[in-house]
Amino acid sequence: MIIVFDGNCNACNRFVRFLARGDRTGQLSFVHAQSERGAAILLANGERADDPSTMIVIDRGRTLLRSDGVIAAVAALGGGWRIVRQLTMVPRRLRDAAYVGFARCRYRWFGTAADCSACGAPDR
Repeated sequence: MIIVFDGNCNACNRFVRFLARGDRTGQLSFVHAQSERGAAILLANGERADDPSTMIVIDRGRTLLRSDGVIAAVAALGGGWRIVRQLTMVPRRLRDAAYVGFARCRYRWFGTAADCSACGAPDR
């Protein structure tokens, strides 16, 4: 599973560190949106590379955006984390509205990292 995230977003970096710590099987790989590879994936999925507003998860050839991506990434940790799949019972329109609302405020609430190489999030 490939997770493309905003390396300049402190909230995104914390989420990625959480995922990396919980990834016991090594199935998750992380790509900063600001990297060449990350920008290419964003553009291929209709997102802006210069201002990523969503995390993109690529799982077995499927591209998952917004709340679907978050749910898939957390559920991939296995064990009790799989319960987050139950959130798919909430209509995507509502889940994505909450995701977009958070995404709009994330820099203001959590700040930004000036350089994604210094963010502490794994690049694997």
